[in-house]
Amino acid sequence: MKIVILAPNPPDCVSFGPRQLASLLRTYGHEVSVVFLRGSVKKNRFDSRFIYQYPPAMLTDIEAICKDADVIGVSFMSLYYDRGVQLTRTLKAAYPNKPIIWGGTHATLRPEESIKIADFVCVGEGEIAFTEWLSRLANGGDLTSVPGIWARTGDEIIRNGEAPEVPDLNTIPWPDMDTEGHWVDDGGRIVPMSTEMMHKVLPRLPYFNGQQHIGIRFMATRGCPHRCTYCASSAQATMRRRTVESTMQHMEWLKDRYPFLETMYEFDDTFFATQWGWLKEFAEQYKQRIGLPWHCQTSPSTLTRKKLDMLVDAGLVYCEMGVQSGSAEIKELFQRTETEQQVERAAAILHEYYEAGKLQMPRYHIITDVPWEPNDSVLSTINLLLTLPRPFKLAIGSLCLFPGTHLNDRAFEDGILWDEVNQVYRKPFLKPQPNMLNWLIYASGIDWIPQDMLRNLAARPDLLDRLSGDGGAGVNRLTRTLHAATDLLDRVPRALDAIRNQDLDRIKHSFTQPQ
Repeated sequence: MKIVILAPNPPDCVSFGPRQLASLLRTYGHEVSVVFLRGSVKKNRFDSRFIYQYPPAMLTDIEAICKDADVIGVSFMSLYYDRGVQLTRTLKAAYPNKPIIWGGTHATLRPEESIKIADFVCVGEGEIAFTEWLSRLANGGDLTSVPGIWARTGDEIIRNGEAPEVPDLNTIPWPDMDTEGHWVDDGGRIVPMSTEMMHKVLPRLPYFNGQQHIGIRFMATRGCPHRCTYCASSAQATMRRRTVESTMQHMEWLKDRYPFLETMYEFDDTFFATQWGWLKEFAEQYKQRIGLPWHCQTSPSTLTRKKLDMLVDAGLVYCEMGVQSGSAEIKELFQRTETEQQVERAAAILHEYYEAGKLQMPRYHIITDVPWEPNDSVLSTINLLLTLPRPFKLAIGSLCLFPGTHLNDRAFEDGILWDEVNQVYRKPFLKPQPNMLNWLIYASGIDWIPQDMLRNLAARPDLLDRLSGDGGAGVNRLTRTLHAATDLLDRVPRALDAIRNQDLDRIKHSFTQPQ
């Protein structure tokens, strides 16, 4: 059968879920094409007035690709909801008799909403359920009774629970990271995926001396050992891991297929939580067989000097670490178990390795705009950041109340959340509210802003109230201007790095990334 999977996704086109299905379904003899529809969520606004929509020419191209498809799949995260709805309605109008099935994170967490738009919805992992559903479709079987595949016949909704998980990841192939048969948007049209397009869309990752390397993400696991109340991963799959040998074979294939790759990014939520035996074998094999610089993520409670020494020796050059908050109250709300002392200890270790030239400048993740958080709690985060050794970068996100999370449920109960489409799916979670408190968080990670000045501001709630209102949490013209000016000035060092390294591709790449 011919299956086309539409994948509204972040700009790097990794899309592990659709690529995983493509590789598996091809082993069953199906013809599978993934259409990578690159896009960020940078244009979302807090007033929800911006709604992402694909241009008519792109929709025409997608219709043409789907013309001969037996099945059309649409897989996306909740922040791409509007795009998923637009694609589904466009294709249903063009091909009313073609079955359209939704899958992915959003479909799993909001099946009742999804089945009102799609004909079928895969709830949970698709490898077992979708394969069975396709077999029945090919053989004229009953499509309404497959476990994990919800169906809609007229006004009747048939709910079939959640799909079974793949018990052993090593029994299925790795995601199809090749280009054959796939498509990608480029310049407002849909073009065949190619090696050249992969070179264009893969992320540029930080390297030493202000350089950036072309990298690719991979994941050897599903699930997460943590149960953070703000994260959709906590509502989904159990933790499973591929073998080291399987992982090495996949990376060897990536390295051979894309010789321009300069960096690998192990994208598990917290790589350092892996058991010691697996980590040790991984480090030994990676150093021997791959040999490229690589990146990973960690957490304050799992980072140790022993693990770091071993992984740095294997080529690790960059770590991101989840801090999220400096407030004990908010960490309890988030179910983050690390203490302030653990954060300070982990940051000191990363700084030591940076000073020794073994690691690049670390990046710490922070969550802002928590609706239950008082201003003095935000100041705890600011004060923590001002104790951490510079330099470091911050990845700041505005709390998004994702479906299926504990905080989403609580927000509905407390009357904070009442309209998921506008308050969640269209939220600009990459852009915190431009108030004074968030500016202090932002400025804490910028070297050229004096820490003493920031400490003095943080110690003056009365001044913050006068500048921003609401004790520093208010937004006005002054605070918007301050955020915009700081963001612009903070780009200057990066621009100078690109010029110094004569990295014209990096400059071009920064202006051509989807918005």
